[in-house]
Amino acid sequence: GRVHGAVLVFRDVTEQRRLSGEMSYRATHDALTGLINRMEFEARLERTLLRAQSEGSHHALLFIDLDQFKLVNDACGHAAGDLLLQQVSRLMRQTVRSRDTLARLGGDEFAVILEHCDEAQAQRVAHLICERFDAFRFIHDERRFRVGASVGLVPLDRRWRSITALMQAAD
Repeated sequence: GRVHGAVLVFRDVTEQRRLSGEMSYRATHDALTGLINRMEFEARLERTLLRAQSEGSHHALLFIDLDQFKLVNDACGHAAGDLLLQQVSRLMRQTVRSRDTLARLGGDEFAVILEHCDEAQAQRVAHLICERFDAFRFIHDERRFRVGASVGLVPLDRRWRSITALMQAAD
């Protein structure tokens, strides 16, 4: 009944954890822009809607569609279109608060959840996004393109019953 020794086994799991983290990131983020993807966005939107319904909190949803994206893609190719998407992603990331959820839903569609934001504040953010796009010029092979944005805004509060209805209204 006496212990005469012990055997300890150590194993380095650093690489396993790194790979697990990378897989998790890839599952929730857009590979091109680094923004969260549609699936993760919808999960966060669902959680925000549930909070609005249970707590009566106020948030806002912005749906952003790029204007003239197809023109850039057609005139300069998909590589230029990808570069444009990366640039506008950075522009929008600099425009919204760090606590807001900015996502690329696919193609040239983006969305933002503005948490704890009333409608007036959300309108200011939407106008600021439009102003930044008005000032933005995409340059590729010495060609300049004016790329605008259409922004739909919906107050995210307890009146909404589903994220599908919310996203349709914002679109």
